[in-house]
Parts: sequence; C-alpha cells; structure tokens
Amino acid sequence: EMYGATQVGLPVIRFAFNQRMGISNTVNRIPGATTYHLTLKEDGYLFDGEVLPFKTTEKTYRVLQQNGTLKEKILAVRKSVHGAVFERQDGETVALRVAGLDRPGMLQQYFDMLQATSFAEFTKVMERLQVPTFNITYADKEGNIQYLYNGILPKHEQGDLAFWTGLVPGDSSEYVWNEVHDYADLPKVINPESGFVQNANDPPWLATYPAVYKYHDFPPYVAVEGSMSFRAQNAVKMMAESGKLSFEQFEKIKTSTYSLMTERVLDDLLTAAAESNDEMVHQAAQVLKAWDRQFGVDNRAGILFENWAELFAGKRSGFSDQSNYAVPWQAESPLSTPYGLKDPEAAVAMLKKAAENTIATYGRMDPRFGDVSRFIIRDKDVPGHGGYGNLGAFNVITWWDPDGDGIREPRHGETWVSMVEFSTPIKAKGIMAYGNSRQVESTHYSDQLELLANDEYRTLWLQREEVEAHTEQTEWLAR
Repeated sequence: EMYGATQVGLPVIRFAFNQRMGISNTVNRIPGATTYHLTLKEDGYLFDGEVLPFKTTEKTYRVLQQNGTLKEKILAVRKSVHGAVFERQDGETVALRVAGLDRPGMLQQYFDMLQATSFAEFTKVMERLQVPTFNITYADKEGNIQYLYNGILPKHEQGDLAFWTGLVPGDSSEYVWNEVHDYADLPKVINPESGFVQNANDPPWLATYPAVYKYHDFPPYVAVEGSMSFRAQNAVKMMAESGKLSFEQFEKIKTSTYSLMTERVLDDLLTAAAESNDEMVHQAAQVLKAWDRQFGVDNRAGILFENWAELFAGKRSGFSDQSNYAVPWQAESPLSTPYGLKDPEAAVAMLKKAAENTIATYGRMDPRFGDVSRFIIRDKDVPGHGGYGNLGAFNVITWWDPDGDGIREPRHGETWVSMVEFSTPIKAKGIMAYGNSRQVESTHYSDQLELLANDEYRTLWLQREEVEAHTEQTEWLAR
C-alpha cells in the first residue's frame, strides 16, 4: 500500500508514504548532461587533431495531416563520439552527452523505494542510481531521516560547474567523460543531530543546520555554492529554531506566508523613507509600517511590497538580483544574507514608483490582498493568500499578472501537500489544491479549493477501514 501523488506522464508515485516510510522529491540542477561545441571541417568535425566523420542514421516519423491521414517523414540523426548532434538557433553545431541513457530502471526504482521494509533496504535501492535527477528526502517510523542530492553525475578531472554547464570544447578527448559518480560520492545527510532535513529546491549545502558538510568538500562541478533563496532560508530557520515539533505545530509552520525578505530590508527602507519630503512616499511607508509582513488574505501591504521588490530585486519570476543589497548572499553567513540597502535614496525612489504602479493597477496603494488575489476554478472563486518563495514565504503561491479588472490568479505553488506522523496508527493530512479530478461533473473537481483558502487540510485515509468507511462508489472491472 502507498499513498501520494505523481506528475503527469509518470506511472509511479513520487511524493508518497506508506505505514512505515515516506519520500519526497525536489528539484536539483545536477549537471548530468554536457553540451560540446564542435569544430566543423570538411564533412566532419575535429577531434584530437583528426577529422572524424559523423555517424548518420535515418529515422522515420509520421505527421498527422489536416485530412486525417498520416504523412511519413524522414529525420537524419547525426552522432559524434560525444553523442547526438544538433544545430542550435544561434548557428552553433553541438553534441549532447547525457548520463544515464544506459539505465532504464527509473520507474522500477521508484516503485521499489516504496516497497522497502527498512532503511538499509531503501539504501540498497537508492544505490542503483537509476533516477537521473531530483533531491530525494526520506523518513521512516524507526526515526531515520535522509536528504540525498540524487542523480547520475559524470566524473571530471577538471572544471567547475560553470565550465561543465557551458559550451565545452568538443575537439579534445580530454573533456569527454566516461564514468559517473557512485552513490557514496553524492552529498547526503543521514540522521543529523539537528533532527531534521529539508530542501526547497536549493543547493545541497544546508539540507540541515548546522551543516554537516560544505561546498568545498566536493568537486566544484557538483552543485552551485549559492545563493540560497529566502524561502529555503526560512525553511531552515523555522526548523532549526522550533525544537521538537508536535503535528499541530508542524502544520502551522507549513502554512507560513511570512516574508523573510522584510527582515533584511524593510526597516532600512522605512528609515530612509522618513527622510523623504514626498507625500506619496510617506503614505506608502505607513502602509508598509502597519503590515504584519505576511501575505495573508486581509493584509493591505503585500501587493505594494511585491511591486517594490520587483524594482529592487528584479523580475518576480525570481526576485534574484542582489545588486541593490548592501551585502549580498555569503556562504559564510547563509541564513543572514543578503541584507541592507546599498543606495537608500534609490530604494525610496523605487517605493514611490511601486506606489504609483499599485495605484495604476488596483486604484489604490493598499488593496486587500484577498480581494485582488483569487483562487478560482470555474464557478468557485475564493480569496487567495500566499507569497513568492524568493520573498521568503514558505506557503508559496506565485501569481499571473492581473487582468483588466485587477484580479490575478495563481501561476504555480501549493498543489500536493502531505504531512505525515509515523505513529500507531499513522496520522496524515494533506491537500490536492486544484482537486483530485479534472472531470467537471465530478464532485471532487474543486472541492479542496476552500481548504486551501482556509489553510486547512483533509485527513488522508490509508487504513482499509477508513477507506471503506468513506467509499462513495465501487466499480468492478471484468477481466
């Protein structure tokens, strides 16, 4: 038995738990593929001082025509000693070498991970290294926890991450890798004294706190050193500062929309704004001063702060430009940087511009967050909450640009959430924010939207008697 969710196209559950253990996946950027620049000569390419020919094969594929017929087309596939050859839009001819093409067991490994009856057995499954990427976290009823920077990672004798993720010279065998790292080589945290592991799509160096390893303990091509997003910092801080958590406390910090970025810049911004002679700046400062610094439904400063942060820290897809901070992110102070205003006067000018932009879009500089940020599925429309991860909110919702009426909807964020306590019996709560069915006529099309809006979670039924007690319909499939 297992319970959880997956992503479209995958026939195995990737975010899942059973009676004794659970796993989750987050995004990593393990450099499992290398792009090589080919130097063309004659009808081939240069390699170790020689001109080598491409190996060309023809593949056929069929294209659906407007009249419903299928037209067969031919695709010529070229390969070099590196791998498949492509012509980029910029005119470069490149070859792609991908780790793991000889390892077809990803789906089987995921299935077997959830069949493991002990942490030792789970580790044996993970040692297969069939899953090419993704951080994988683990916890079980016996109290074991693990974070793994998982992936199929090529071995290199030289070069850092920037080199191996860039355009690598393809004219020398010096740069053609043939081996990958073993499971033992990968960054991992197992049963740390801190009592927790975490990852929020950030590099592997602060999977727990205090850190148990550092960037320089591994080859420089394994992962980027930083920076660490405000959401990732917030995750570490909440866990490190909370001590031992009850299930209810864990549920509470999961729903936090507190903006960690405000700790680093807002007080300085308000101090600088107090020196201004501009009335609009003073009004904007008062809105921000009264704010509880959370992106809750009733707050009236979140939109204004978002608009200022976009001017201060770059496009809201990342809010990752650190050029305006007095102190950028630093590896030696990973949970307290970046901070401060490099140019307070410029930051105040940005505040005025943000106020003007907010008024232009919403008619006022302090719109109620839930009035303009909505959770909408067809005819169900409820007030929304949640902030951008790079502003420090842990309960993440990123938003599309507002429509002509000044209403915006979620772009991405809270989808599948599960919180599990491996007690006897097991205790689990969760939510599939946009519903368990895409069939409009289903009662479960949008029935969890209000739970999302109210920071509530439903009980997840894993016990057979629970499932049977809540069964709405039974269908028997004939063989």
